[in-house]
Amino acid sequence: MVGSIIEYPGFYENLSLYENISLHLQYEKQTITDEKVMELLKLVNLDQQHYKLFSQTSLGMKQRLGLARALAHNPKNTFIR
Repeated sequence: MVGSIIEYPGFYENLSLYENISLHLQYEKQTITDEKVMELLKLVNLDQQHYKLFSQTSLGMKQRLGLARALAHNPKNTFIR
């Protein structure tokens, strides 16, 4: 598998960062745990802002959330366990 990201990733504006990643994991039929979602957010330094709505974040934060989504399925040669 390969993870990818575009310049302006699309997420649900009215959901929090946490909810967006959790929903993505659900779409991918992955096991959703608080620890996994927070680990992905921590990996891109968004764990302290997990409660913010996507619409309330900067472009850089949106891009980092896109990175978290790209890494959620643990593509080959990454350091997520």
